[in-house]
Amino acid sequence: MSTVTARSWQEEAFETAVALERRGESGPSDDLRSLDWRYLLPWTGNERVLVVGCGTGQTACSLAGDARSVHVIDTDPARLAALQRRLDDGAIGNVSFTTVAAAGRLPFPDASFDVIAAGSGLSDRDAGEFAGQAREARRLLAPGGVAQFTVVNRWSPLALIAGQQAGPAASLSSCRRALRASGFEAVRVYAPLPLSNRPPLVLLPLDTAGPGEFFLRHLTGIFDTASPEMKQRFGWWFTAGRAGLHAAARLRGAHLLRYIVPGYCLLALAPKAAD
Repeated sequence: MSTVTARSWQEEAFETAVALERRGESGPSDDLRSLDWRYLLPWTGNERVLVVGCGTGQTACSLAGDARSVHVIDTDPARLAALQRRLDDGAIGNVSFTTVAAAGRLPFPDASFDVIAAGSGLSDRDAGEFAGQAREARRLLAPGGVAQFTVVNRWSPLALIAGQQAGPAASLSSCRRALRASGFEAVRVYAPLPLSNRPPLVLLPLDTAGPGEFFLRHLTGIFDTASPEMKQRFGWWFTAGRAGLHAAARLRGAHLLRYIVPGYCLLALAPKAAD
C-alpha cells in the first residue's frame, strides 16, 4: 500500500514561487528585508497586529516575535493551511487566522489592532479600491495605531521599464488623499528600492529632500563601479538608469524622486487618543 506524504510549507512556498516566476510574476517574499518597515515604528512588544494576505507566512511568523498577537486574513484556505504547518513547526502560539471572502468590511470590531500590515492587500488596487481599504484600516486601528501599505507607482518609468506593471497601482497623491480622507493623522512615504515588489535594499524617505540628495550622490558611484557582467545583464536599462541618476544628481533633482520611483511604502498614522 502506498503512503502519501503531506508536503511541508517550505515545499509549497518554493513551488508557488517557481510557478509565479515562470509566468513572469512576483510571488510572496520569504525575505526578511520585506519587513524592514517595522524598524521605523516604535514597537513596544504589546501590539495587536493584523496581517492582510498570508503569502508564505513570513510576515506573520516574523512579527509574532515582536507582538502580543498576530491575526492573518486571506482568501485562500490552502495558504492558511500551509501557515498552520509553519506555525506548528516553529511552535508559534500567538498567531491566528481567518478566511475572508474578499477585501471589504472585515469581521472585527472597531479599534481591534495597533498595527496593520496591509502590504499589497488581498487584491489588485486602483485608487478607488485603495480608498476603501484605507477606510477599513482606519476603522480597525486603535488610537495611535499604524497601517502599512505597499503600492506600485502608476506613473513610474522605472516600473514600466522593469516590467512591474502588475499589482496594486495608484499615484502618490491619490493615496495621500484617500488616507487623510479616511481619518489618518499623518502619512510617511518611503521608496522601497530597487523595486517595490521585491525585497528592498533600502527604504528611502521621500518626505524630505536631504535623504534623496544623499542617495543620488552615492548611488551614481555604485553605477560607475558596476561589473561588466552587471552592465551586460541589464543592458540599455542600466545605461538609461545611470544617465538619469547622473542628470538628477547634477540638477539636485531629489524632489523628483517621488514621481519616478517604482513604488511606495506608506506608513499611515491614526490619531492618538485625546488626553
